[in-house]
Amino acid sequence: MQRCTESVGRYRVEVEIMHHPEPYHVQIQGHRDIMADVDGKRVIMEVAPFVSTDAAFEGELCKHELQWLMEGIPGKTYPINWNFTVEKVV
Repeated sequence: MQRCTESVGRYRVEVEIMHHPEPYHVQIQGHRDIMADVDGKRVIMEVAPFVSTDAAFEGELCKHELQWLMEGIPGKTYPINWNFTVEKVV
């Protein structure tokens, strides 16, 4: 993981968004995409984690991303109608 050195392991994250039937994608806050300039072009080296209503995220999280998911304040940190389910993957 290039976006942070403080990994907390692999997690499975699901999001449910009440009253929103269409697929919706949410970036897990904590770190942005890692970009680089290669031959004058911007290239994504590592994508920041995201979860969608139709596909769970399963991968490595850092402590900042896990903190946002677990300690975020609905209605302040993210919309009140979002509900995250976070499970550690063994």
